[in-house]
Formats: sequence, structure tokens, C-alpha cells
Amino acid sequence: PSKGERENPIPALVSEVVTLGGRTLVTLRVAHGDRLRFDMATHAARRNHLVPGAMVTVSLLAAGIHIMPGAHAPARAE
Repeated sequence: PSKGERENPIPALVSEVVTLGGRTLVTLRVAHGDRLRFDMATHAARRNHLVPGAMVTVSLLAAGIHIMPGAHAPARAE
């Protein structure tokens, strides 16, 4: 677990973990059903026991949040 300040804490369920050598892709499901995806070092995923079914809380730093349009996003008027 991170020892840093907790900014924007989000509880979630680990739904998928895919290890690709030294990098691991982690998919989380948050309470309202949306997904959060992370690419992280494999040793950090193992150290934090990120396995499917685990309940976790992630801390999202404001500077690292990038909102992407989803499948249901309304079209923008031009």
C-alpha cells in the first residue's frame, strides 16, 4: 500500500489482472459499475496482492485523472 496522502479515495473490486512481463494491467470495478484500468509494475501488483476478487481502495491523484468519453457519452455540438 502507498504511504502517500490519500487523495480521492475510491473503493473497488479487482476484476481482472493481466501480467505482461514487468508490467501488469489491472481492471477495477467501482460501486456504480464503471471500470478503472491501470498499468503498473508487476512487482507492485504482487506486493499489493492485486488478484481478481480482492477489494481495494485506490487513491486517485487529481493531476493523474484523465476523463475519456464512454460508449454512452452524448455527441458534442460543434
